[in-house]
Amino acid sequence: MLVAIPLLNTALPLFAQNDLIPKVFDVSKKHVFGRYTNGEWKSPLKYSGKYKVYRREIMIGSVTIKPLSNKSEEPCSPDFSYSERFENTDNIDYIAVEGTWNHLPRSPKKINTKDPKHRNTVIEWGKKNKLHLTDFQIVEAVQIDIDNDQTDEVIIVAKNIEHTFGAVENNFSAVLLVKNNYTHEVASFFLDSQAAKNCTDETPCYASIYRLVMCLDINNDGVLEIITEDIVHEGIGKSIYQWKQGKFERVLDWGCGV
Repeated sequence: MLVAIPLLNTALPLFAQNDLIPKVFDVSKKHVFGRYTNGEWKSPLKYSGKYKVYRREIMIGSVTIKPLSNKSEEPCSPDFSYSERFENTDNIDYIAVEGTWNHLPRSPKKINTKDPKHRNTVIEWGKKNKLHLTDFQIVEAVQIDIDNDQTDEVIIVAKNIEHTFGAVENNFSAVLLVKNNYTHEVASFFLDSQAAKNCTDETPCYASIYRLVMCLDINNDGVLEIITEDIVHEGIGKSIYQWKQGKFERVLDWGCGV
């Protein structure tokens, strides 16, 4: 049976702008991420209103969101409703954000996934995590200036597993960011030899499979947050990561499943 997974709401100090309280919504799945207020990321309070809606490359308009007064008790039931229609909503990511500024000041540019540099990046990341990686897929590679320093970073999405059930040694799925020739981990799952010892026929291991959703400046500090999706067993969710003090920290998410 599916059950709800609680949101992670990590308080992280940032600069605050007057009464700036941007709220964030996953319009694709009708779930609430949360809000940013007084330098902290929190669960939302009241959130009726109209918000900007973004796809990965463009802002597509606005959406009027209304909380559900009688939210269904069914697993993974929506947090809110809206009347606007979006083309192919189930297969395209739509994120709604509060605020008057441009949340998408810089758009990602797809680059060649077959570039040997990207493969080497993944292999070296694997070595640092005691993984021996030979056969894997680079699902996506994009260039984007995350921290507004006029230099593009490279985001690499890679994996060597297609199913979440029955993970074995060296299985992994990762979203990595290369900045100044250094590889930072945004989100990842992996099984090294030690962890794989816990996987048996009676207690199989489950993988999390990650993908890149989009990058948005949610709190108007000029630095882009990275949004990912992950699937594990019968669960699904999305997470928002903030670049802070040289690494990525998860600040908001929603999820449901087992």
